[in-house]
Amino acid sequence: MVQDQELRHEIAEFAPFIYNYWQDSSNPDFMLYEIKAEQWRYLKPGEDLETIYP
Repeated sequence: MVQDQELRHEIAEFAPFIYNYWQDSSNPDFMLYEIKAEQWRYLKPGEDLETIYP
């Protein structure tokens, strides 16, 4: 979970709908998680084979 208040505020300013649910980005009920993907897959529309990225 992201604890950095500056980053939490920056994300909330980027996605202002957050303020529809929480008055402030420091609200403990506002959970912000960072996902670090090691691999992802992409399937282009109309294709049968996916592309795997590292």
